Formats: sequence, structure tokens, C-alpha cells
Amino acid sequence: MESLPKKPGKGKKLPNKHSGITDKLAAYALDHTEFPFHYEERLQQVFRPAALLPSLKDGLIPQDGVTLSGDGTCVHSHASPYGHRVCSCAEKGIPGCSCKRHFSDPDAHRGRDSDEEVFYFGHTLYMLCSHNAEARVDLPLHIRFLDARRHDSVSAIVSLREFRTINPDIPVRDVCLDSAHDNYATYGLCQKWKIRPFIDLNSNRGRPDSIPDSISIDEDGTPLCMAGFRMVNWGVL
Repeated sequence: MESLPKKPGKGKKLPNKHSGITDKLAAYALDHTEFPFHYEERLQQVFRPAALLPSLKDGLIPQDGVTLSGDGTCVHSHASPYGHRVCSCAEKGIPGCSCKRHFSDPDAHRGRDSDEEVFYFGHTLYMLCSHNAEARVDLPLHIRFLDARRHDSVSAIVSLREFRTINPDIPVRDVCLDSAHDNYATYGLCQKWKIRPFIDLNSNRGRPDSIPDSISIDEDGTPLCMAGFRMVNWGVL
């Protein structure tokens, strides 16, 4: 069994265990049109004409530029991480044998569920969605079933590259992501692709170097005026 990583603080997600992986993936995404897609590529090729193109035709997806929201969710597996015995050693009184076992979900791994604040055994479902305000519905546009150990910052870069490759007729205008995606590689990639990123600041990264010292910001990244009040976007106190 793989060892569990160190438990993060309350409400915190596990850090990316591969240093510099987002920089490498961003560079790869700029130089290549696609990542190795394997069997899920067939599902996306069916999903596009069955769901995306009709939604685009009916106006559920804006043709002048879509705003994507990306996030991963934990998919808990009901399979046992220890597998099941296929031998008769237990009946013969031989405990703790080293015989081969049957694993119902061999692709599942242990990951961290930050909402429940527990480690779990299963997978990660990462989706890119678009919100339609008129219909009051969130439309899934790209679906990926990934390793539970994979960090959301990695999944976002891969999913964005795949979505742009499969759907060249659906321009991406904005992308909304949580603090797990707060890294320079994602910002740089969005700049190259002319996508406006709206990413929650990661409190573990401290004050961004791009913010001048003359500007004060709150813990959640909200600018403070000279009187110390939180600024309101296009509003008044």
C-alpha cells in the first residue's frame, strides 16, 4: 500500500507533489495540440456532436466566447484498496499469505478530500463547465476522469488544452478557478491564449510580487483604500 502524505491544515488542499510540473505542462500545451488522451478521447468525440454542438446551436453556449469554470471533485470508490482473496489460504489456516489478490478498481488511488477533510480511495472527476444565467443551469463542456493523486492545477492545464483542440469553434473568453490553480504557469498560458483568468489567490503563497508595495491588500486579496477600508468593485460603501 502507498503511504499517505502529511495531513494539511483545516480546509487546505494537498500541495502539488511534483515541483515545476505546471511550468512543464504549460510549455507542452503551447507546443503541442493535444496530450495523450487514451480511451476518453472517444467519449469526448461522442459528447461533442451529442451535447456541445446542439447546445451551441440553441444558444445555451455563447458563440462569441464562453466563460469556463474548472474544478475537481472526489469520486470515492466502493472497492477495497487491499483487494480480495482469490486463494484458500485462510480456510487452510494460513493467515497473511502473499498470494495474488483481485482488485475491483485497479486504477483507484488514495487522494485527499479537502471538503470532508479526510483521505479517500478513488478517483478525481475534473470538469469544465459554463453557466447559463437565463436557463439557470451549469452545462458540463469537458469531463475527465483522473487519478485521485493528481493536483487540480495539472488537470486544469490538460483540460483547457484538450477543450481548445476538440472544440476550435467554441472560443474561451474567461476561466474561473479556485486557489489550487494559483500559479504563474496558468496565468502565462491564459495570456498566450488570450483568456482572462479569474483565480482565487492562494493564501499559502503570500503577497504576489506583481502587487506594488504602495497598495495594501486584505488576506483574501481585496485591495484596501488609504483609510483601511476594503474596496468594492464598481460600488460604494
